[in-house]
Parts: sequence; C-alpha cells; structure tokens
Amino acid sequence: MTSPLRTGARFITALFLLTTPAMAGSRIEVSSAQMQPAMPGADSTTLYLKFSNTGDEDDRLLGAAARDFGAVEIHEMSNDDGMMGMRPLIYGLKVEAGETLDLNPMTSHIMLINPRRTFKAGQKIPISLHFLKAGTIQLKATVQPYRSGSTTDNVDHGGHADHT
Repeated sequence: MTSPLRTGARFITALFLLTTPAMAGSRIEVSSAQMQPAMPGADSTTLYLKFSNTGDEDDRLLGAAARDFGAVEIHEMSNDDGMMGMRPLIYGLKVEAGETLDLNPMTSHIMLINPRRTFKAGQKIPISLHFLKAGTIQLKATVQPYRSGSTTDNVDHGGHADHT
C-alpha cells in the first residue's frame, strides 16, 4: 500500500514536470564568456560575458557556480560621488525579454572567488549560470592572457580606460 505522503510527493513532482516547460518563457543565449586571470596573490578574478533573453518573459540571473572556485557572486559597479565601488547583487540580475546584457568591468560582472588552482591562457573553465525561469546553463569560459597592470587590460572599456 502506498502512503499518502509518497502519493502526494509523486503528484507534486509530476505537476512540476508538466508545468515547467509551459512556464519557461525565457530563452537565454550566452556568448563571449571570458575569464580574466587572477593577479599574482589575488584571491579573486572576474568573468565577463554577454547574454540575451530571446524569450517573451523577463528572467533573472540568480547566481552562478564553478567547481574551480570556492565562491561565485554577481557584482555591480557603482559610482558614488565620483568614487567607483563594487557591491554584490544578492537578488540577482534582471534580464528583460528581448534584452542583451554585456557584463563587463564597468557594469555588472561575475566575481570568481578563492580559486582552487592556477589557470593558463586558453584554458576552458566550466561555469554554471542559474536563471529563475531558463534554469541552469552550462558554459565554458576562456581564460584570457595575463597582462601586467590591471586584470582588465585586454577588455574593451567602452571609453572608460582611465578608470583601470
């Protein structure tokens, strides 16, 4: 005899599986995933990428994960009375239907914290992006060559090179 609890759990699982595709009105396409190498002695580095919501519903990037790092956070750059700062986006990053977001040094980016190993230019690093509606997207970010000075020397700053 099947317990009512087990029957209820099966019903909820079946309901979730039946309704999830209908609820997924967000389609996320990711491109240009580039990881900057960490500066010597640094405990974090950054991931820049572009993603587009080609669906008909708004979505939200809730978080990310990477097995080669102790933690991964979504961060936003801010300008407070001429002082550049950075803060984590604890509620994620909204991506409206039809919108393309370019995560770069001057806007939002993904912070990769406490690397578990060293990386070489050209390596592909697995990353998982977790979206509210589109679900989890697996990608591989390419490690860019290290350049002395700023870790963003090889990134287009959109006319803001004086901030590096």
